[in-house]
Amino acid sequence: MSERPHQIVSRPDAGAAPLSFEGRTRRRFARRLRLLGIPDDLTGWSVLDVGAWHGFFSFECERRGADRVLAVDSYAWDRFGMDEFLSARQRLGSAVEHRRADVHELDPDEIGQFDLVLLLGVFYHLRNPLAALERVARVTKRLLICETHVLLPFIHERYPLVPFFPGDEEARETPGELCAMPTLAALEQMLQSVGFSEVETVYTPSFRYWKKFVALVTNRPQSGRGIVHARVSSASTTRTTKEKDAMKIAVLGMGTMGAPMATNLIKAGCEVTVYNRTRSREEPVAKLGASRADSPAAAAADVDIVLSCVSDTPDVEHVLLESGSGAIHGLREGGLIIDCSSIAPAATRRIADRFRAKGIGYVDAPVSGGSEGAIKGTLTIMCGGTEEDFARAEPVLQIIGAKVTRIGPVGCGQIAKVANQVAIAGTFMGLAEALTLAHRAGANPERVVEAIGGGVAGSWILNNRSDKMLNDEYPLGFRTRLHRKDLGIALDTAREFQVPVPIASLIATIEDALIAQGYGDEDMSNLARFVREGAGVPSGPMKA
Repeated sequence: MSERPHQIVSRPDAGAAPLSFEGRTRRRFARRLRLLGIPDDLTGWSVLDVGAWHGFFSFECERRGADRVLAVDSYAWDRFGMDEFLSARQRLGSAVEHRRADVHELDPDEIGQFDLVLLLGVFYHLRNPLAALERVARVTKRLLICETHVLLPFIHERYPLVPFFPGDEEARETPGELCAMPTLAALEQMLQSVGFSEVETVYTPSFRYWKKFVALVTNRPQSGRGIVHARVSSASTTRTTKEKDAMKIAVLGMGTMGAPMATNLIKAGCEVTVYNRTRSREEPVAKLGASRADSPAAAAADVDIVLSCVSDTPDVEHVLLESGSGAIHGLREGGLIIDCSSIAPAATRRIADRFRAKGIGYVDAPVSGGSEGAIKGTLTIMCGGTEEDFARAEPVLQIIGAKVTRIGPVGCGQIAKVANQVAIAGTFMGLAEALTLAHRAGANPERVVEAIGGGVAGSWILNNRSDKMLNDEYPLGFRTRLHRKDLGIALDTAREFQVPVPIASLIATIEDALIAQGYGDEDMSNLARFVREGAGVPSGPMKA
């Protein structure tokens, strides 16, 4: 196979931008195509790369000898400086063609001329992505679809009310139409209905670059060029939805966080068994396909991994260690505990020691992101455990979270959660003070939010909780009483290590007062109640 000129890292021409397609970048994209079964030699092939972004898949197909590679994109053009990128690539001599367009703007007859169609990320900004995909699928010989944000089974729940391309502000009024992204099941059914005989899904949550990498590889046997078929890696973190040995997981705790976690695991193809002390809370998840167990020990008996998410240390001890019924009495040697509860680091280490004595791994994995993050699978997860145990836990955690980080040994996840709760306490309180001050001083607080959100004051809390403070309504979210429990752990830890935490101490006192008034089950953005009352702001929305 001839060497391609785009392998040049840079040229000495005046003004030429450096462009590298060697080293780790090239190996990363080559590895993905290998995993997906794309042949090393594409001589005689024509490839259409839709949603090309920076075009590295196009580069790799060209390097493998493809006669023609057409890269089509529109979304990434302005956002990622595609013009400069293309200009640099032209100076380097790449023969990849480019066109600024969306897939629904392409001529079906033209699509049908290509031997292979890659769809990468194009569903972000299409009004009817499944229909657009069907249009492509009816005419192409071979189809490979891969993108973090396209095929996850729960992706259509992940991006409410967000328009994905300029000029589409009306999408805010009709989010369902814009965001009705296809699930794996819907995609597979549609592809089979238009004549694809093989549809295989590859789910690889271990990739570092795409934390959740999903692909659908399909083929028509009559295409005449052999089968493009997924070759699934033997790594333990690589799964397909058709594997018989799907991950078997017990989820203990069907509360605000645990139930959506279990739901997302089911949607990702895991075999899930659930247990909750209030048995009726198991029923919605059971309707989705979960099995129900009579005790934590029974739930753990036939699984490899137990994930617990309950409120406090006594609850964790009950579901994991209770005499006769705790998970420790059912989980086999070699199993793994993932505890997503927020409890004291010292208690975590003590519980982990009990499991290690039985040859069972343990990862403390407290989460941040509230009920919205649990539902959407976008939680931030802070982990403590050995590298080996974390490697086993990560594929599970990548299903329920968007950012998963190993901090250190067991207990370090809880320490990170302590730090997180101290940090958000100050941010919530600061936002409540800022909005109340702006309102009392005569400014439109909604416009203030709009103005400061683009500067240093911008934050997730401002974007997602300012409206609650402005409207004086505090649906969950994250319960005030649970944040107060976490602050208690933070204050105990601070005393142990002699660290002054005056802001956290003050907010703990304010939350005590809110809980005493009956507001403990509201979202913790109700800290605004304290500031509003002190400033004499009447109940109800802040008026401009």
